[in-house]
Amino acid sequence: MTHPPPLIRLTLLAALIAGIEIAAPVRADLITGRVLDLAGQPVNNADFDVFDRFGNKLSFDTSSRTTGKYDLEIAAGRYDLVCEPLVGSGLAPQRINGVVVAGTLELNWTLPASVRQLGRVLGPGDRPLAGALLDFDDAASELRQPVIGDVTSPFGTFAAFVESGIYRITVTPGSIDTALAPTRLVPRVVAGTDTIVTRLVAAVHLMGRLRDELGSPLGGGRVTFDQADTRVRQPALFREIGLDGFYRSAVEPGTYRVTFEPPLGSRLVATRSGPLTLSSDLALDVSLTSGFEVTGTLTGPFGEPVVDGDLDVVEETSGSSVVTPDDNTDERGSFRLVLPAGRFRLTVSPPSGSTLDTLIASGVTVTRDTTLQLRYDSNSRSPVASIRLLALGNPSARRARFALQLPNSGAARVEVFSPTGRAIRTLADRSLPAGTTQLDWDGRDQRGNQARTGVYLVRARANGESIVTRIVVLP
Repeated sequence: MTHPPPLIRLTLLAALIAGIEIAAPVRADLITGRVLDLAGQPVNNADFDVFDRFGNKLSFDTSSRTTGKYDLEIAAGRYDLVCEPLVGSGLAPQRINGVVVAGTLELNWTLPASVRQLGRVLGPGDRPLAGALLDFDDAASELRQPVIGDVTSPFGTFAAFVESGIYRITVTPGSIDTALAPTRLVPRVVAGTDTIVTRLVAAVHLMGRLRDELGSPLGGGRVTFDQADTRVRQPALFREIGLDGFYRSAVEPGTYRVTFEPPLGSRLVATRSGPLTLSSDLALDVSLTSGFEVTGTLTGPFGEPVVDGDLDVVEETSGSSVVTPDDNTDERGSFRLVLPAGRFRLTVSPPSGSTLDTLIASGVTVTRDTTLQLRYDSNSRSPVASIRLLALGNPSARRARFALQLPNSGAARVEVFSPTGRAIRTLADRSLPAGTTQLDWDGRDQRGNQARTGVYLVRARANGESIVTRIVVLP
């Protein structure tokens, strides 16, 4: 029989005397891999940020080595990861969501070139705002993109480095107690050095108490704002709801649909207000009612769990959407919804990049806690395109090259579309052989005019299929 070393025996004895319960050690799993740039060269001293499924940032002190290699010991689970290169490296940080860790996982990173956004954030009277935060959300997917240099200086200036793309930029005051409201800019092309000047306006406040149906205060819930006409999420400063159920949000004046969410894990149903015009501070108390748990799993055609499936719920009689805050499947394909009594239609959107179709489950009757097993059948995969179109070198400085891969010879047409969706150049409109054909674009339209800086779409049609890729044209 082996015994622990004296120091460990002494620690265990002291813990037992003090009446401390000793938890079993958490098994450490491993994420390992390399960080490279687009040329395949190793990137050293890149740091990693790790977030759990609730968005909490975990503390790690890990950087890539001179070979680009890194090792990250972490407990089994599902995480969002950010790889951030050194400031001044000319590289953009990258984010990968929904990484499932169970054992050893090899995860390699390729960091693209960054572009720089300069600017200032001002308040009333053009007063510079220090400590304001900038968030870049992909305009198409709404996914948040990592940024280097996302906080304004004491002079209100910033120099942010991000991958080229089309973004909605959110600017938030640095203090939750400020009298100013955060703002969200219209989608803009970020493809080269640009200057942004943003002015924040005075906020209006929605405040009150959140209670359950018995009148007891609810702590830990959440309040969100969507523009009433466009349903675009509006940024708001929000203080976490305390044990007394009191909430207070600061937002730009406007008309919104406001969603009140209960604490995670509760059996209360979230609710959404009708259009609510906020031109001055408003007090509004809200009560949430109890519902029923609808739990289950989402699996693929072969019984594999489908991770990050997004469930949307509609009440079939009225056709109205039901608010379901935590409606994505986890790493086991499991989901949990809280719904009122009624008859519903569930629409499941597969995760980004999946070949699965949208899955619809109609006539789901809820009068008590319910378990659902949602499964794709063998015919529910959408057809995978047999043609491929690759942009070689992206972003591009005025010239670009594409690789079109065809399984069979035949007629093919490849066109370039401007950021406004107008066809400006035809790169190929002829019969092409099977295999890979390289196509060059000199950055000019059909009339010979130089294309402006921006994000362009390139569409290929062949074999009865159509595929689109995008390319960023730099100055």
